[in-house]
Amino acid sequence: MKLIGNNIYKVKKMDYIIGEDNVYPYLIVDNWYNKEEEEKIWKELDFYLSHDEYESASKTAIAKDKNGNVLGEGKRFYPRWMYSDYGLNKSHIMKALKKQQHPQFHAILKKALPPHADSFTTTNRANTLISYYEENDYYDTHHDAFLFTCLIWFAKNDSLFTGGDLILTQSNQTIQFKHNRMVLFPCYYKHKVIPIKFKENAEKKYNGRFSITHFYYSLDD
Repeated sequence: MKLIGNNIYKVKKMDYIIGEDNVYPYLIVDNWYNKEEEEKIWKELDFYLSHDEYESASKTAIAKDKNGNVLGEGKRFYPRWMYSDYGLNKSHIMKALKKQQHPQFHAILKKALPPHADSFTTTNRANTLISYYEENDYYDTHHDAFLFTCLIWFAKNDSLFTGGDLILTQSNQTIQFKHNRMVLFPCYYKHKVIPIKFKENAEKKYNGRFSITHFYYSLDD
């Protein structure tokens, strides 16, 4: 995978999990960002929230059913809205795309997704979306219109709520939401996010589920 950008992010020894299903395999890497990267990502997410840069999911390119009804609720933000260079040299989230270019990551991907790994390494573009879910927000069954979906989950305190898990619906596999967890799978997998439910007396505002999504694809240069 080749992407424009000047910053190389550090890649430590990765603790990864390979999905058990042979038909719909996936890759999980926990503690995806190191502490320094994580602090920078939080500053960026807080900046977007404080300036109300997120829009309702219904106003963005969220998937719809055959009747035109949106399949989810929540808030969404595309970094390209704010940066003339798609954020590749200014956004910490976009700079961190370099982590997926590292040979160590590609080697793990070959173990986790042997039928698909070569296709990932030849992608050369990424479209990035940031989603935020609070009480009752969800995303019903859909598939994505690219080649690969990479999700990186964030929460200030994930003990304040339940839900937000990802379900791969064709294989009925549930991937539990966890802060700083990265999940990667081919875009044609159908998947959904179950609703967020805050615990009693929990402070809801900005304490929900963040998802940084990179959609990978290829274009001729």
